[in-house]
Amino acid sequence: LGRRGLEGLYEFILETKPYIGAVLQAITIHLERNPDGQVIFYCSLGKDRTGIVSMLLSYMQGLGDVEITQDFARSHTIFEYSIKKF
Repeated sequence: LGRRGLEGLYEFILETKPYIGAVLQAITIHLERNPDGQVIFYCSLGKDRTGIVSMLLSYMQGLGDVEITQDFARSHTIFEYSIKKF
């Protein structure tokens, strides 16, 4: 991960993967048009790119750093389980 750790990795992903912005835009438009709607998103391993989308959506919904960090920690446990299972 280099000197910048996860922060540097996530900045790199956001700078080099423009589709993440497109995903956030599509989700935002969907929820604006369907205020009571729901969104499901995933990827095969779901740790970094999906985690970034989840973090940004959580932030947009008003969650704070503590809640977002706790959610990330829970997802790590699920990620480890899924790696062992498959």
